[in-house]
Amino acid sequence: GGFGSVLSSEAFGEDGKVLFTLAFGNVTAIDTTEGLVMIDTGVPTLARGLYRRIREFSGKPIRAVIYTHGHLDHAAFHALPFEHEHVERGYPRTQVIAHENLPARLDRYKATAGYNMYINDRQFQVKGPADRYSRLRYPDTTFSTR
Repeated sequence: GGFGSVLSSEAFGEDGKVLFTLAFGNVTAIDTTEGLVMIDTGVPTLARGLYRRIREFSGKPIRAVIYTHGHLDHAAFHALPFEHEHVERGYPRTQVIAHENLPARLDRYKATAGYNMYINDRQFQVKGPADRYSRLRYPDTTFSTR
């Protein structure tokens, strides 16, 4: 059971500047002149492996993370060690960008934490830390689809 491991990772695009990683959910890192932009973040249980893979791809700071939606296999930046690394190296705080409805979903995860932990254990055979929902990283910038 469980979420498995980082299954595959491939750099592609012009000069290999895009890294696509299958880590239960899809995670993409794009190497820009300003630093890396991540699209989604994978599940917290795979954070260490994903972090290592991204660091093999590039040592640049993570400038922005875009959550495509609020499921925790897409919106779990808090689980990756980049923020600690940024503090240690003096990098600016990563900007998290998401749809304006995403904070309400994260609030709902917090309000129903015990239920979600039970369901995840049952569905995925994953036992996470009891505080997993208290550490969620909310977006700094939101957008709407009007």
